[in-house]
Amino acid sequence: MFIAFMLEGIGIYTLLSGLVFFAWGEIYSLFPATCTDIYGRKFATTNYGMLYTAKGTAALLVPLGNVLYDATGKSWSAVFVVAAILNLVAAVMALTLLKPMRARTISGLSPLPDGVVKPLGNSVSFILLYLVFMAPMYVPQWLGTDWVAQNTSGMAATLEMVTAIGASQTFWIHVVCWTGLIILAFVRGVAIGHGWLVALAMLGAFFDLVPGMSSLTVALLNWVPGMSSSWAATIPMAMNLLVFVCGVALRRNGAPASASASASA
Repeated sequence: MFIAFMLEGIGIYTLLSGLVFFAWGEIYSLFPATCTDIYGRKFATTNYGMLYTAKGTAALLVPLGNVLYDATGKSWSAVFVVAAILNLVAAVMALTLLKPMRARTISGLSPLPDGVVKPLGNSVSFILLYLVFMAPMYVPQWLGTDWVAQNTSGMAATLEMVTAIGASQTFWIHVVCWTGLIILAFVRGVAIGHGWLVALAMLGAFFDLVPGMSSLTVALLNWVPGMSSSWAATIPMAMNLLVFVCGVALRRNGAPASASASASA
């Protein structure tokens, strides 16, 4: 997988489309095999079906490319550079994260080392860390200046803010905080045996950061009787609260073998 993503990154950056298309075949071969190695064969087809939906959801990020195109003087060069960088990052992650996870699960161990999982296996640690990453996003909102609040005014405000993305500290604060929250949700989900927890955090980040999503949500809410369009701004916060509550309240799945043996004794 490292080789495939590296070829894509190099191909996009150098505009060698043949190299990019040659590497794209990994979606149909490496992805299902790796998914099965990490999550097991019992639900392999279901897991891969969920994984494959990423192609469709990724299409919803196209507006970001349009914004970057406008912000860089009607040039697609920056879009290709960003795409190449993301592929190179994925290549590095395939070696440093995915490969060790695959080796551990094939050996019958937890996907993540105990040193990573154990701290977030403690509810108190999870609460404190999650609040640390949530605070920079919502404290400014309560004080009257926030990316979400500006986002609710529609696509025009969103485009204006992201066009000036280099000077927008609020946007980048949200990007950093959402990255931390997604990592925390992922590790906490692994620690308690509820891996779907990370999907809620990713959904919140999607509605908060992707240009035009607020406008689309407002338009959809206007079609529902009794629904207020102002609720669109609360979706990212609602997703965070769901992660927070579920991460604390859900019981751990799959007790260790030693614990089961002692309980039966």
